[in-house]
Order: sequence, then C-alpha cells, then structure tokens
Amino acid sequence: MAFGGADIASLEVLKEFRARFLAFENHCRNALMSIDGEVKQTMEWLGAQQIPFLERQARKCEEAVNKAQSDLSEVKWRESHAGAKSSGIDERKALERAKRRKEETEAKLDAARRWRVVLQQSIGKMSAPCILLSNLLAHMTPLVLARLDQMLDSLEEYFRTTSGGKP
Repeated sequence: MAFGGADIASLEVLKEFRARFLAFENHCRNALMSIDGEVKQTMEWLGAQQIPFLERQARKCEEAVNKAQSDLSEVKWRESHAGAKSSGIDERKALERAKRRKEETEAKLDAARRWRVVLQQSIGKMSAPCILLSNLLAHMTPLVLARLDQMLDSLEEYFRTTSGGKP
C-alpha cells in the first residue's frame, strides 16, 4: 500500500526505527557524559596532582643540587686549606646526578604545563560541538519521538479502517 509516497506494509519498520533512534540518542548522551568525565578527570590529575607533585620534586632536586655543591665545595676547601688529599670524585658524581635529576624533573614539569595548555585548548575546540549535540538531542529527541508516535498512531488507524483491523 502507498502511504504518502511510501510503500508501507508493516508498522514494524517505524517501530524498529524508533527503537534504534532511542538507542542512538542514549549512545550519544553516554558518550557525551563519558567525554565530560574523562576530560574533568584528566584536568584534575594534571592540574591538581601531577603538576604540584612535579613542582615538589623540582624543589627537592634543587635542594639536592645545593647539597651536592656544598659537599663538593667542602672537599675543595679541605684540599686547599687543610692539605687533605681527596679527589672529590664521589662528590662530583653526586653533583652531576643531582643536576641530571633536576633537569629531567624540570623538563617533565615544563611538559606537564604545556600539556595542560594544549588540553585546555582542545577542550575549548571540542566543547562547542559537544554542547551543540547535547542541545540538539535535548530539543529534537522529544519532537522526533512525538512525530514518530503520531505517524505510528496514524498508520495504525489507517490499517484498522482499511483492512479490518489487520496491520
């Protein structure tokens, strides 16, 4: 039978479309909530946990460098004033290790700060389409469902009147 240009033999197609539309809408909402949660969790980890941790580590590394420099200076002073024979090799190695750790920690801290900026920029770019989709779903879903329900009701009525109640 032709109904407004469509050949509709069963209501099941529209009912299936309605169910799949609801599943799609639910999938979109879940994805939007998941994205929001992941973004917040990552920003929290980076801004409130990782960066402060690296800042504390950088301070500790700075203290370690200062201590190693002090130890080396003490060895050099003893050599020049007390005539003590010490090579200071261990102190030099400790200073180099401390400097290396400090550089690595500062590099990690700089990278974390850069990534926080990149993440904020990416969130800015992503938020508009996500908000648009969320608003579209909130506004259109009830309208689509109402239209589909109206179509189903009309078709059920049409089938009842034209075929003696057999859709």
